[in-house]
Amino acid sequence: MEPNIYKNSSYASAEIDQGLRTYMLRVYNYMAIGL
Repeated sequence: MEPNIYKNSSYASAEIDQGLRTYMLRVYNYMAIGL
């Protein structure tokens, strides 16, 4: 059971990292357009 929990948590953190990366790229694009 524990390996499954670690696997799921690492997968969730990876998804959050991916979403955060795309969000930051979007914010940088908006800033570039604003400038």
